[in-house]
Amino acid sequence: MNKRNIILTVLAIFVMGIAIGYYLYTKPSEIKSTGNPDFEKDINAWVKELDSDTGAANTFSSFVGKSVKLTAEVGDVVGDSSVTLQLKSGVEGFFVNANFHTSMNSAVSGVVAGDIVTVQCVCDGLVVPMSADDLFAEKKIDLSRCDLLKHEKHQSDVSRSVEHENSDSIKK
Repeated sequence: MNKRNIILTVLAIFVMGIAIGYYLYTKPSEIKSTGNPDFEKDINAWVKELDSDTGAANTFSSFVGKSVKLTAEVGDVVGDSSVTLQLKSGVEGFFVNANFHTSMNSAVSGVVAGDIVTVQCVCDGLVVPMSADDLFAEKKIDLSRCDLLKHEKHQSDVSRSVEHENSDSIKK
């Protein structure tokens, strides 16, 4: 082989490596919205069961790595580059965190606290305080690779606001 063929071969391998790297970098992340979920849970019943059961961490292992579909009210929206919805669980001090990949930011951008959402996610784990010293520590379920299946906006009842009543009385 001469020098020219070696240089062209190395250059071709380099260009193919850059093309494959670019493809993998721009490829959207995998989400678990395609297909049927492994579990469909009522978030309030699920969390109450986990909160009352002392061996919940052991029984919870059957959910880890599986897709879970649930409907809940959004308590808070947090995150900078990726979005996390903190879902209300019905139990004080018990949080359910639904983490969305940055590619889902446009779909989740309209969600605010008080909205009702249906999400399908992969269950990552349950965090439960292990000792009596951690009495005030948070309990939480972490969910990742979430997809927003349904979003219901919170509707405020503005017909009963003080400003609205005053504006009607001024017009008379």
